[in-house]
Amino acid sequence: MDIFYMKQTFLFFAVLLTLFSACGGSSETDATDDTITGTLTSLQTNLFTPTCALSGCHSSSSQSGSLSLAAGESFGSLVGTAANELPSMNRVTANDTTKSYLIHKLEGTQSSAGGSGSRMPLGGSALTEAEIQATKDWINSGAKNN
Repeated sequence: MDIFYMKQTFLFFAVLLTLFSACGGSSETDATDDTITGTLTSLQTNLFTPTCALSGCHSSSSQSGSLSLAAGESFGSLVGTAANELPSMNRVTANDTTKSYLIHKLEGTQSSAGGSGSRMPLGGSALTEAEIQATKDWINSGAKNN
């Protein structure tokens, strides 16, 4: 192969790589934001399991605040269950995000609701607006075990 064709081939792949990297530009969080929806299954897959149901947090074996967000346990631990830090409010009250302590914990407004503790996830980045909105959508659509 002569040098001219080698240069042309190199240039073609350099341009192609530049185009692909310019189009890609989304982070892993952005990909989650695009796929998370207001169902328990989606929240479990995209939020609870990778972010909350971890050792030392809300896993089956280490239920901080007596809350497990592990698959198969999150619904029973959340919906209609009193919040440990604010027993007068449920962790999740179906159809009412203002009376769902989970939302206060995710938004960092637990103190203004009468609760305590820190914004969740503890020690991690705040959830994105899309993640919080998907959680609100699930609650506002009845907090079903779907």
